[in-house]
Amino acid sequence: MAGPGWASESDDGRGLLYGFGYMVSGLAASQHSLWGIYFGYGLLAGIGMGMGYICPVATLVKWFPDMMQPCSAWPSR
Repeated sequence: MAGPGWASESDDGRGLLYGFGYMVSGLAASQHSLWGIYFGYGLLAGIGMGMGYICPVATLVKWFPDMMQPCSAWPSR
């Protein structure tokens, strides 16, 4: 799989970080904590989603070097 070494080696960590971010933000929402929502959804889930998004984009850019713009949009659909 293409992408940085730290992103391709921790396949399970991406999903766990993404899910844990959602759980933290849900708990923070039930406690009416805006900063907890920012931390859970914005930071934790954002990092997990970004780590999961970089590998398909890097692979598509290597497969189709002449079509960089569509390659960055395809994994998000």
